[in-house]
Amino acid sequence: MKEFDNLATALQVGVRRANPDRLPLLKEWTCGSPEKACLIDLGVLDLMRRAGMTPRDDLAPVDGAPPETRRYALASVEPLLEALDLEAVQAILEWAEEAAGKELLAAPAVLVRFLELPPKTRTALLPVFGERAHWLADLMGIRLRPPEPAEPATWEDLGWRERAERIQAAEKSPENLPLFEAAATEKRKEVRDEAFRTLAQIPGSSVATTILELAMGRLTVVRKLLSKELKVSPPTPEELPPQMPRTAAFGTLGPNALALYDLVRHTPPSFWEQETGLQPGDLIALAEKSDYAEALISGWLRAIPHNFVEPRWSDALLLARVDVNRPQFRETLCQHASEAAFEEAVLGRRFHPDAVFAYAMARGKRLSPAVSELLVDFIKQRHSISKAWPAYHLDLSAIRFVSEPWPDESESTRQHLFRVIELRLRLHRSL
Repeated sequence: MKEFDNLATALQVGVRRANPDRLPLLKEWTCGSPEKACLIDLGVLDLMRRAGMTPRDDLAPVDGAPPETRRYALASVEPLLEALDLEAVQAILEWAEEAAGKELLAAPAVLVRFLELPPKTRTALLPVFGERAHWLADLMGIRLRPPEPAEPATWEDLGWRERAERIQAAEKSPENLPLFEAAATEKRKEVRDEAFRTLAQIPGSSVATTILELAMGRLTVVRKLLSKELKVSPPTPEELPPQMPRTAAFGTLGPNALALYDLVRHTPPSFWEQETGLQPGDLIALAEKSDYAEALISGWLRAIPHNFVEPRWSDALLLARVDVNRPQFRETLCQHASEAAFEEAVLGRRFHPDAVFAYAMARGKRLSPAVSELLVDFIKQRHSISKAWPAYHLDLSAIRFVSEPWPDESESTRQHLFRVIELRLRLHRSL
């Protein structure tokens, strides 16, 4: 009886359970045309029915499955099922991105498992979901398409947290200046600070103009016969705009150095290039030799990831000799650096490999073959790793470094790396 119910539902012969706990897998045809295979199976069902098996009483009619115009990635079914059993979500998402580029759909045999994944993962798989996936999701009571956006609440209806979030999410354009200017006078400090940081990023705003006027002349390059020196004139705390967010303490900085740090972190880094006529790398090198090195370097590190996205400065800071391994700067700075700078920094042993792992996670991208080889060698010597992610970020060429047995103390780690990379390779080759 159960076999009859499953086949009847899988073939969509006109009935389904009214409230099924789990809809059985759709059948994947492997021989002949789908129409011919369906007729054969319907004949089998007819024989089973005449032998005494009848549909259940709690079945209700449904519409048939819609047609698909794109091809299924049928060869990917087996490795995808293995990836699902391993909970290798990163490998599945990597496969989905490549399959979508080739206009292939997830095969019916994996659809139900895909639809049971968490909502965020399902959303990422939408490019490989066709009409039948949406139809099946409706039958399973799963929402795939995002709901219509609700009417945005008015400013007066928002709490202070929602107001700060709205400022952070709003486009940093002159059109939104009235919103930001009004928020800069809010009672809550969190809202005022977020509004100030946002206004500092909009050229021509009153805040941005005030900051640039205050920053002029603070850094001067003194050219000597065989060298250059950076002359720094920090502001006093009283010179800073009263609405500027202040840092209570930072390292061993005194009052004036702390005021300089606050000024630098709210100033576009490109401004200092115009002021000094130096490229980012040269300016950072001179700043390291000055009495205000910590204030300047820390201010630029804070400005890049949080306020001003300027890849040239991200690259320069990543390749400089300053300590960029601080947790508060590590991931965000790396996200904005170019691929070339990231690889140069890693291959130049700029970072400890542990930090590179964190950087790679922040980037969410596959590492280059050269960086992958370096990290595999580090893992081999260290004997163990966190099994959460490295195998999914290594380049597929790393399979050759984990194919041969390692020392006994590293063998279990090698086997894990090999299994995941080999699975990714099979998924890649199945398309």
